[in-house]
Amino acid sequence: MIATDEALRRLGTLFYVVSPRSSSFSTVKEVPNYINEAVPWFVVIVLFKELCGRAQGRQLGRMCDNVTSLGHATLYESVK
Repeated sequence: MIATDEALRRLGTLFYVVSPRSSSFSTVKEVPNYINEAVPWFVVIVLFKELCGRAQGRQLGRMCDNVTSLGHATLYESVK
């Protein structure tokens, strides 16, 4: 239960559904690495969208676009 609450809180942080007090930091070192936290959610959402599209018998998006976006994020994290 605690892990679920923490995961939902972090997801809320990514979409700015949190109070400003809980998302303000005193120093730059306290700021979480939001890109690393967003990648698992990105993968889950892409897979969910793909499964929904297949269940409905239609294509909701192009998988190559999703793979390109994920590759771009990986390259961005590797270079910086």
